[in-house]
Amino acid sequence: GPSAKILEQIKDVTEYLAEKNASPRMTEMVKQHFKFAMQERSSFDEAVLAERLPLPLARDILYLVHERAINAIPIFEFIAQRSIVVHLFRLMTPARFDTGIFLFKEDEQVSDIFFIVSGGAEVIKRCKPLEPDGAEQVVCAKARVGNFVGHEGILYAGPSQSSVRATALCSTYSLSKHDALRLVEDHPVVALQLQTALGRAICRQ
Repeated sequence: GPSAKILEQIKDVTEYLAEKNASPRMTEMVKQHFKFAMQERSSFDEAVLAERLPLPLARDILYLVHERAINAIPIFEFIAQRSIVVHLFRLMTPARFDTGIFLFKEDEQVSDIFFIVSGGAEVIKRCKPLEPDGAEQVVCAKARVGNFVGHEGILYAGPSQSSVRATALCSTYSLSKHDALRLVEDHPVVALQLQTALGRAICRQ
């Protein structure tokens, strides 16, 4: 179960939301998100591993701890070097979305790729109804574990062409456009590996 440190942090979040008069549903969603995010990152500061252990050993431990999530992120299948996998994974942010919550909406600027590691989501597009009472939204795809959404926001300029909404409790790891662009400047070899892996994963999805 959750460690005492995580439970204490969740208690602090709950008290803060109570002070702000958040609704019970919103409070529960925020608690579930924080619980997931903190458990995924573990109650131990992983940065300490990188500082105090030989780098290869630290990488092996981080890989072992997060192997389940790493195996659910398809781009890592196309990257052979574990050091690059761990480097990219540490840039990602865990998040949890309750059923019916949008990861992002059509016509919004999307700045993250969301890799689904549990649960699922649906891709929705608006359309002009053929009849006055016709549907204005169409589900055009389902996103499941091992799929990813939002990559158009990194690869292309302009707003999102669709919305994505969780159809079940949906856990993701996201990589931001900002971090992806920084890789190009700071770690061009890693950026090239990411670009190649993402292209191959898009072709397969």
